[in-house]
Amino acid sequence: MAGCSDRDVVRVLIFACLLATFLALIGLGAISSSVAESDTDSSYESYWLGEEIIITDGVDEGHIYEIMNDGALYWQLEPTEVSEDTWGVKFDSGILEEGGGWELNNATSRESVQEFSIHQQTLHVDVWPGEDEYPVYVESSRHGYNLVTDVSSFDDDTVEAIFGEITGVEISEDEVMIPDLYSSDSFVLDLSSVGQLNYEFEFSVEDTTATDSAVVVQDTDPAFEFSFDNTGEVYSVGIPGEVDGTYRDLITEGMDGVGVMYEFDGESNSWSQITGSDFDLSPEPLQAIILVTTGEGPDEITVELPFESESTVAPGDFSVSERWEFMSGIAFNDANLVYQAGTAESSLILDRYSGPGDSIFTHDVQSFQRQIGTSYHYIGSDTAPEVNPFNGYFVYVQDEGAIPGVLTGVTDIEEAMNQLGAKPGWYDGGV
Repeated sequence: MAGCSDRDVVRVLIFACLLATFLALIGLGAISSSVAESDTDSSYESYWLGEEIIITDGVDEGHIYEIMNDGALYWQLEPTEVSEDTWGVKFDSGILEEGGGWELNNATSRESVQEFSIHQQTLHVDVWPGEDEYPVYVESSRHGYNLVTDVSSFDDDTVEAIFGEITGVEISEDEVMIPDLYSSDSFVLDLSSVGQLNYEFEFSVEDTTATDSAVVVQDTDPAFEFSFDNTGEVYSVGIPGEVDGTYRDLITEGMDGVGVMYEFDGESNSWSQITGSDFDLSPEPLQAIILVTTGEGPDEITVELPFESESTVAPGDFSVSERWEFMSGIAFNDANLVYQAGTAESSLILDRYSGPGDSIFTHDVQSFQRQIGTSYHYIGSDTAPEVNPFNGYFVYVQDEGAIPGVLTGVTDIEEAMNQLGAKPGWYDGGV
């Protein structure tokens, strides 16, 4: 360089280095500033599928906003005033697909307002067996949510009885809401004062698409319960359907006050005492038995007949032979219709029985009439009495076959009553 000394050259080089360093620092600062601005312009959130999403940060009136997924346009939205002087976009995440890659952009400036992902909340509701109280265990992928169930099909008293003691529960006309559940939580359903039924509840999360059903299975076998005065009298008990239990189970409070239990043996034409291991057998559908009370001990003897429900795919029947049979009625109905049903042919019905221990010595109808008395009916005649399916009757069979029952698949007392043809008000839980 003409006219420049070595010292000047050194100065120029030092200056050039300083200038280059300065410009580099300015450039890095600009890049850092750009990254920082990008981070503040767009945030990242995670939402639950079905949740209503409201985004206000970065949203202004008069703009159009786009929901994008991996760069592809999915939806366009106009902002609304979500509160005073605050504008936002609102949409149901249920219109979107589960997963990531979602973004809300300003359609004009193409600036990103928010990046987000959509996740499906999991929900599993499990009811554990109980007697009066049934624990319900809830598992979910979410912490802090409200569980709701539709109760519009139940009356108010039933809903209050079942859900009323749950902490924080809110009960409306059609819905029960259980608030603020954890990812693993539990509550208790109280069925101590409601009917013996199966209860199915469809639970859902208040603000997502998560649902699960829970079935409370009680003792679904509808049970008729009858009480007899313990005065030393003799009673017949008709069993018009398949029962869930044994002879021993029929006497719910134990055998105290019951002297003897008999069944009739048509083959030997005599009474047969039920003893020992016989108590562990189940009565046949349409069978009838005899109870002899002692007059000592409890004032009443309680008999319970829990009828099989869902396991009964067809009504039971009672096989009969050419002889006297002791059996229940099949329903509340005309004796002609009851005992002419099925394949057997019967000719006479007696609505009394000889005392246990006495024998019926003959199949001869007239002799039996004289022994028993006059309370009889010729099947097929005009003046047929109505028989009661819970009483025992002697039936004279002239041609063997089977007499069918009517009870099948019953789930509650009301249905059993309808199938048996009982008149309204006949059964009130005890006689």
